[in-house]
Amino acid sequence: MELMRARPFSYQRGLADFFFELDSCDFRVQASVAKDFSHLAQLAECQSCSENAAFQLALCYTFGFGVRADSELSEEWLLCSGKNKEDLDEALRKLQSMKPRLSSIGGLIDLGLESQLSSVYDTDGILEQAIREYQAMTAARLRAFGPEHFSTIRMNGLLAALLAYTGKEEQVVQATRIYLEIIRILDSLYGPKYRGTLVAKTALARAYSDLKHFKKAEIIAMEVFESYSSESKDGIALRLAALCDLASIAVDCGKYDKAIERELEVIEGGKEHLGPSQRNVMRAKGVLASAYFGSGLFQEGVQLAEEAYKEKSVALGKEHLATLASLQELATMCTTSGEWVKANNAWKEYSETIQKLGHTARSILIARSNYAATLARIGNAEIAVRICEDVLSDMARDPNCMQEDVFGTKGLLAIAHSCQNSWHKAEPLEREVLSFFQKRLDPCHARVLHSLKCLSETLYRRGKWDEAAKFAAQELGHRESVSSEVDTNKLDALTRFTRSKAHLQEWAGATPQLEKELMWRRQLSKADSFDGLVVTSLAAIGHLHTHNCEQAVDRIGEFFEAVQRISLGNEYLLDNIYTMAAGAEQNGLFEEAEECLKLALVGRRKLFPGTQDPRQGADENKVLELRRRLGKSVVGEVILELTTTLIKKRKEEQSQRDPSL
Repeated sequence: MELMRARPFSYQRGLADFFFELDSCDFRVQASVAKDFSHLAQLAECQSCSENAAFQLALCYTFGFGVRADSELSEEWLLCSGKNKEDLDEALRKLQSMKPRLSSIGGLIDLGLESQLSSVYDTDGILEQAIREYQAMTAARLRAFGPEHFSTIRMNGLLAALLAYTGKEEQVVQATRIYLEIIRILDSLYGPKYRGTLVAKTALARAYSDLKHFKKAEIIAMEVFESYSSESKDGIALRLAALCDLASIAVDCGKYDKAIERELEVIEGGKEHLGPSQRNVMRAKGVLASAYFGSGLFQEGVQLAEEAYKEKSVALGKEHLATLASLQELATMCTTSGEWVKANNAWKEYSETIQKLGHTARSILIARSNYAATLARIGNAEIAVRICEDVLSDMARDPNCMQEDVFGTKGLLAIAHSCQNSWHKAEPLEREVLSFFQKRLDPCHARVLHSLKCLSETLYRRGKWDEAAKFAAQELGHRESVSSEVDTNKLDALTRFTRSKAHLQEWAGATPQLEKELMWRRQLSKADSFDGLVVTSLAAIGHLHTHNCEQAVDRIGEFFEAVQRISLGNEYLLDNIYTMAAGAEQNGLFEEAEECLKLALVGRRKLFPGTQDPRQGADENKVLELRRRLGKSVVGEVILELTTTLIKKRKEEQSQRDPSL
């Protein structure tokens, strides 16, 4: 800044010239300006320069610009400036009464309420420090200027944005209180449809959504949407931005169909009126990708996330924070959906880019951990283990390292061990991770649910069925408490529970859950698969063990219909068929027992082609015995014919029931 000299009080005009611009800048920029004042105030070469700088420092210490407010230091610098208390009070009054033109207020308020500083501070690893600085700045502005002064409102907006960005419930609640106060003040000063009021309401809606107060969030966001006019290009852009916010809230509360509908409207409307590269259109694609992904349309979600990342790369550059956030989202989606090659490439690019840009050690270490986890999934588990262990070593040397990052990395190391089938190494790590997150987070938090899933899977692999069932049941219970809708995560947890109970032969508890799993698989169109065939066979076995013969016969019939589309060359499935046969015989269902044994003969011929199966003779004898009980022919050739034509016969029976097949 060029300091004003010579004319009395000209420094007031100089301060006014830069105050509203620098007031919204990074607090480190303001600190740098104050530091320059301090340097100039001590220059011996130019007395008028040093006196002018000293006076401006006195002002800075009065209302906390670039420094912590301090009345004693303000008085010291005032003394150095050669001015008196009346001069300082007059300069302060001018700043207090300063009001920007109404037309510029919208842009200035956005700098407080729609600031990107939160992500900058987080990237630089100083988010908590920034919160403390803005708390001090807000308090100083309030004392100096009062609650309705633009600088006070702006500092409050920046502070609220930082608090909300942390994602911590207590701090997000603080943010909502600040936003409510800002809305009250702006509404009283400029009215409910003033741009700044609406921007503050948008921020409040986002904070409510983070707190899972979805109804409140949706009502406020809808108010904002309806307040913007569609008669101008600017109005259309603002309406689309508000619609995008509504869609984001819908994604947060799991209303994916509504979110998809809204984001498609944003994209189409944006392309028509604003162009495909307009920021709301690009943002809408990212939210739409999340909506597709959340609704189970993984391929569509990943494809759209890729599009959003490429468009932002061209429009904003690959190193822009919004582009990097889009790349991170793509990497996460690919990881979650199991597209390991794409995930690995995305995490590699993300890790290398943020390392090049000098992001915080924390960001880089987390990116390296995720990169390692995807390496393990594509067959480089040994390298992945080394990377995770190196990351943990680096974290141990960092006194500021957050414990949730350490345990998150331990979870990824466990995944790398699992990919090497080193379940004995994965299990203790997963127990540690689960214990840590259960003590600190809500039972339904995603990290708790993921930890339960990983530990349950490892215990299942290690044959610890009882514990595997216990943790799967916990996971399922938490997921069902959040939403009644059936999804693949719930089905996965239920499957681990039912399989574990089947291994334990606890059929009384397993059978109702097996029926539930069958129902869910039908709802998710996953019944017609190998896993669907397995659960049908287990449900039949469960009903046979609990002597529910009517249900058992139904499930065995369903099994025979479904087995026509699945290869029988699987030992686990054949074991289930033999168990069904034995259970059917014990319950006096001799015909079903015979059918099962004949099917087993067909399956074993596929499993042992061209060789003499040692079990074949015993199975054929058992079929003969069952046929004698049923009064059927026992000629050997008949047995051979029945076993080789069983599938064909079943297909014909099904075709008669449903000619369309």
